[in-house]
Amino acid sequence: MSGGELIGDRYGLVRQIGTGALGAVWEAEDHTASRHVALKLLSIPNQEVGQRLGEEARAAQAAKHPTLVTILDVGETGGGEPFVAMELLSGETLADRLARERTLPPPLAAQIGRDIATALSIAHGARLVHGDLRPANVFLQGSPGTDEPVVKLLDLWVARAVPAVVAETLGLGSPSYRSPEQLAAPESFDVRTDLWSLGVVLFEMLAGQRPFEGGRADITAKITSGPVPRISQLTSSVDPALEEIVARCMERERDKRIGSAMVVAHMLEVFAAQGRKPAAAPAAPMAPAKGNGESTNSAARTSVLDELPMRGQLGTLVMAESAPSSPPPGLRSSTSGSFPAPSSGPLGTLVMAPPSSSSPPRAEESARRPKPAYVPPPRSSRDSEPTQVYVEPSGVFAPPPMPMAGAQIEDEPTAPPPTAPPPGAMSPTLLSARQQQLTVTELHQRPAQHVHPVSKMGFYVAIAVGAAIVFLIGFFVIFVLL
Repeated sequence: MSGGELIGDRYGLVRQIGTGALGAVWEAEDHTASRHVALKLLSIPNQEVGQRLGEEARAAQAAKHPTLVTILDVGETGGGEPFVAMELLSGETLADRLARERTLPPPLAAQIGRDIATALSIAHGARLVHGDLRPANVFLQGSPGTDEPVVKLLDLWVARAVPAVVAETLGLGSPSYRSPEQLAAPESFDVRTDLWSLGVVLFEMLAGQRPFEGGRADITAKITSGPVPRISQLTSSVDPALEEIVARCMERERDKRIGSAMVVAHMLEVFAAQGRKPAAAPAAPMAPAKGNGESTNSAARTSVLDELPMRGQLGTLVMAESAPSSPPPGLRSSTSGSFPAPSSGPLGTLVMAPPSSSSPPRAEESARRPKPAYVPPPRSSRDSEPTQVYVEPSGVFAPPPMPMAGAQIEDEPTAPPPTAPPPGAMSPTLLSARQQQLTVTELHQRPAQHVHPVSKMGFYVAIAVGAAIVFLIGFFVIFVLL
């Protein structure tokens, strides 16, 4: 291939950008759409693998997201070799940046990991698995060395199309980023494999080296057996909670890993937010100091307030000292598939507290805060509460009257009352269940009913008659006995 050559009667080659195990990448001019694209020309001797690459590329073309490189077209050259046209990016790969800087600041590493996890969640939702996640397949768009790069995930469609035997022959991929199950059965990995690889990439960005080093055989043995390294063994500058996220991604047993890539993205957002520049806020007035001791305590309280935990989109990341006996309120269970159950590590338990609009009140403030007085619910003229009683106007409880034959019944209590028919007009009798109906609230707010004096007199007469009867019976019994 050379510059100026036309591919697919549409793309004119401009310059070669790079080469890889599957072919070369060219900058090309799309004459149909009047734009420049990145054209990947695949040189695979196996025709079947070439067809599978085209099919996987077409499947990945449907996944659209800012963190995924956009696939514009999939076709074949005049010689029958497949090609993939993608958006043209400018910047560097994550592998290039790590080769230059070795380690990245934790907020920047969390931001890049968050965007990778977001891209994986979109791919997994489209039933796509990357299978070859490594720094060479993560592109940082923007000026080299920028603190806010735009992350693009590359080659989403390659690993599933190339069999393990062909990949081994071509030298495709690296065993350092492969999961234990992928090494044991290369053709049967699933989305949890990408979470392991993401944990390895995060480990390398934070610790400055891969967790598993050596030859291919040594790396395979270390990944499939033996202890899994932790970041704290290499550096002490990483937050323990962030280290726990990486460790949860690199669980050897797939069922113990974090449930989904989107959960990882939300967890990493808490640490990525620490690298953002806070918005300028007006300075609070300084209170006059009464003494050196009081000013020192004030400064200590200010430093504590400055170290409040950062909040992400899903909530607040909490590092408990030990595993709780029951999950905290509001924590989603692992059975729902949207959030994993809390898991204990050597440093504690990593949980995600539910989001809140403000910081939780302190115990002293809660104790001093007055409890709100009881306020009765507002009385509504057209109440429709499900719990209701029927009350006759006289105060005697009775059920509503039964409707007459042929009468129309209105069952909707919130409907407006019927209008009176004009004089002389004949209309069916309309009985509403609302006419003699009061809610529980209205019944309690109703003034007490007073008993009529006539009712009191009858009560006293009945008591007198009963007492007289008892007296006569007792007198008769005494007379008989004597």
